[in-house]
Amino acid sequence: MFFYDTVRDSSILAQRDKDGYDRSALIQSRRWKSAASQWNSEHLFAHRVICKEPKKALIFFESRRLFPRNLRKINACIDALIQGPESIDALKFQVEPQLVQHYNPDSLGYVWAALAPFVRGDAGFVKDAPSETAAREASKRTSKRPVELQNFVPSDQITFGSSPDHKDRSVTSDSDDSHSSAGYVEGLRAPLVEDATVRLASCFIRCVLNYGQHQDGEAPFLFFRDERQTYSFEQETLRIHATDDGGIRYINTEGEPQHVAMLECKRTFTRVVGGIPAVSDEVLGQMVGEALAVRFSSVDTVSDTDFFTILAASHFIKFFHFHISDAFYVSYSNSLAKLDEVLHVHSTIWFDIKNSRHREDVIAHIFALIAWTREEM
Repeated sequence: MFFYDTVRDSSILAQRDKDGYDRSALIQSRRWKSAASQWNSEHLFAHRVICKEPKKALIFFESRRLFPRNLRKINACIDALIQGPESIDALKFQVEPQLVQHYNPDSLGYVWAALAPFVRGDAGFVKDAPSETAAREASKRTSKRPVELQNFVPSDQITFGSSPDHKDRSVTSDSDDSHSSAGYVEGLRAPLVEDATVRLASCFIRCVLNYGQHQDGEAPFLFFRDERQTYSFEQETLRIHATDDGGIRYINTEGEPQHVAMLECKRTFTRVVGGIPAVSDEVLGQMVGEALAVRFSSVDTVSDTDFFTILAASHFIKFFHFHISDAFYVSYSNSLAKLDEVLHVHSTIWFDIKNSRHREDVIAHIFALIAWTREEM
């Protein structure tokens, strides 16, 4: 099992950390990697990371009542985005010029055009996901899974990250019948480049931001940042460098950009444990390193303690919330001392952009980011 699926509290962290990884010792060793993209389980243990069980909604937003009550009454474009294209399957035969002229506003066409390569890649391999009743019956015939894995439909095998090999992998159905986390069946064929994932995620997020904020409404106005941004932090022998795949920001009253959330994209899933898609130690390590780099860099952020990452792989999205407390910051600032605090990670289940109810959940989380930003100002 991977770190993300098992280390739920301090006692488990201590139990799993049999080698007694020490951050100060790691920093001074040859095993320390300044590039967050090279972090692994050793770095996660050394940074005392704890991953709470993934939920349908981030508790940070839910506890603050930041989710919109009714997404259907905000904007006609948002309604259409939730409803989806006329036919997911038909996208395999359509290209961008057709789609942007057919859908109004054309932003919808750009989203469906970005989704089309994943539909074409799945052609001939997509199977209907089982209904909720069938899934329950199937679960009775299989071995018990930990509670945090019950959201997933049984399937073939998938962790993820950018993968060098173009092989058959798992995929969800485009069925909207079930609202469980993305279920996986045989046959995902993702486009060869990670850019396809970046394009889909950015088009979707941009559409929500552009039509989810009324032009005469309350400031600030959040917008999507296409440019990849590098974050760097250096202190004594400690160095951390990280680069994201885009993000969400706003411009403050002084004309300066403010960081809201970052986007991290992977081409597709590359590993699976027991038929369950997993977040690998390397991907989790990279996101933890990115959050720390943002926290300790000179980047202006909405909060000094709470950081959000939107993780996208193929046509799936997962939200992460990293809580880096002031106490952790103080403890971490002394690179020669052992960490006394823990770094909490909260996340959602997987959402499939092909699924209407999942699209609604993704949109709700983006709206919560908007509400949180305005609340913190």
